[in-house]
Amino acid sequence: MLLSSDWFFPKWELIGLRTPSHTKLHLQMVCRTLTVEFLAGEHDYWMISFAPARIHRTEGKFFAALGSSELSESDLDVLRNIAERDADVERVQFDTSILVSLTLHLTRSGAESATESLGERVLSEVRSAVRILELDTDGMTEEWLCSNSDWDQQLRQATADLPEYIADFAEDLVTGTDKFNCFWKTVTGELDAEERASLANWYREAALDLAGQTIELPSE
Repeated sequence: MLLSSDWFFPKWELIGLRTPSHTKLHLQMVCRTLTVEFLAGEHDYWMISFAPARIHRTEGKFFAALGSSELSESDLDVLRNIAERDADVERVQFDTSILVSLTLHLTRSGAESATESLGERVLSEVRSAVRILELDTDGMTEEWLCSNSDWDQQLRQATADLPEYIADFAEDLVTGTDKFNCFWKTVTGELDAEERASLANWYREAALDLAGQTIELPSE
């Protein structure tokens, strides 16, 4: 979805792509077509099929499009590295994107619903350490949320529960996934065992409610 967006189109160099404009536009349209296909009429991204067969089918079409494009070998390598990541690495990045988005959503929404289950002290430590996650690369999150193209608005609607998700994913590609690990170490270092367990359980339950999948935290 990221490469299909209008917002990220001028930022491809941030992930190492040096693609000529006409080739970028072609690839963006390919990614847009694939996005429509795997959403399959579903308005909620988290409700689409994550079955291996569907993922492999989408990857196959993506690779076929890369083969017929005029991308340089270095650009192809960048895209292969993104698309052909080892399953464990892909799962780590998926988990990290979910965890980062949930954390920012938790603090930005006031966390009224979480206050009772987590307690004010735990939330206070989360709010204190969230600055680690809010180191925004070139204002990515704000730019993404303000992008008003019809397509980008459709993408945000598909992740309406976590509107920052695509920007968080982009930032993970640009900066790596170490920020959440640093955040988690900072927060849990200030909590006792019961508080750590309570916070970990909140993340697991929130991720399951959102994506219908379990996630692994850095300590697991």
